Amino acid sequence: CSRDAQPPEATARGRAASVAHDATGRRVHFGRPPAWPTTRRDVASTSAVREPCLSLPCSLMLLLLLILINVLVFFGAQGRDDERTLHAARYYFDSALPGIELPRYVAELERHRPADALPLQKALDKKRPQRVLRAMENDAAFMRRLHAEQIVTPEAPEFARWRSERRHYETLRDKSTSQRLGFKPAEPTVASLFAHMFLHGDLMHLIGNMAILFVVGLLVEEKLGKTRFLLFYLLCGLGAAALDWAVDSQRTIPGIGASGAVSGVMAMFVMLYGLQKIRFFYWLVVYFDFFMAPAILVLPVWIGWELVQYLNAGNSQINYLAHLGGFLTGTLLIAMLRRFGPALKTATEPPLVPDP
Repeated sequence: CSRDAQPPEATARGRAASVAHDATGRRVHFGRPPAWPTTRRDVASTSAVREPCLSLPCSLMLLLLLILINVLVFFGAQGRDDERTLHAARYYFDSALPGIELPRYVAELERHRPADALPLQKALDKKRPQRVLRAMENDAAFMRRLHAEQIVTPEAPEFARWRSERRHYETLRDKSTSQRLGFKPAEPTVASLFAHMFLHGDLMHLIGNMAILFVVGLLVEEKLGKTRFLLFYLLCGLGAAALDWAVDSQRTIPGIGASGAVSGVMAMFVMLYGLQKIRFFYWLVVYFDFFMAPAILVLPVWIGWELVQYLNAGNSQINYLAHLGGFLTGTLLIAMLRRFGPALKTATEPPLVPDP
């Protein structure tokens, strides 16, 4: 580092002092603190100039914690969800409920929405009640009337049996963590607003989300810092739920997954790094290497992948609207941070410190 000119005698005294320090076994560093303090005095002298931790292990801590929570929830709380859901479905179709509820639902549709009733009536005729049940449970208005005892009225001879079996079925169904804590736009709760972004439908759903979160989240967290990254991650998940609620407010089928929050992280990554060149990894069969390219390259790749999935989704329950909500939220958060917030973190060289 550069220094002011000193008289020759001062320089000589400084060298003598350095030699004396060296003779005692201490390391003397000019211009920068030692990488690893060797004595308590070294620790005290360097603590005042410690920079924010932007090292790889430090940056990984929050990401690994988020991934660990998702994994533990999936294999712990959701571990028996498939079994619970199947048990509830078997009870429903073995009970008297299909014969009581489903024909009444189709009749209601014929009175108010004939076009929707026709395919469901065909499904009943072909002994495919699962499709009718799913449509019925996603009809928030009908389900409210059903629970209010306006569809199966107390005057109906099968009322007592229907009420008992309906209550037991819902008790079995709600044992599923996904059903209980998934986000339902027609029945939103504070718990589901946050819990849904830590739930996943299957192992591939979990692996896909966590892989993307790890790859781009590390660089986003390094820029934002841990606290702000966690806050923005949760806000992206809430933004995904908000758009889902605004567009499909009558849906009662729960939405689950970290995809909305992860889409927000992807948006933040593109906004933060833009045209900055970063290293990308690729592999072809047994050959792999790195190449440098602008960070924004991942945006068309991600959008293209989302489009391919959407076009080939068929009857998939993947909520692409939530992905869009998370992406828009992430974009807005970084735009607002740049306009109104403090400067973002950058990895810098350690500061200069005086000689001992």
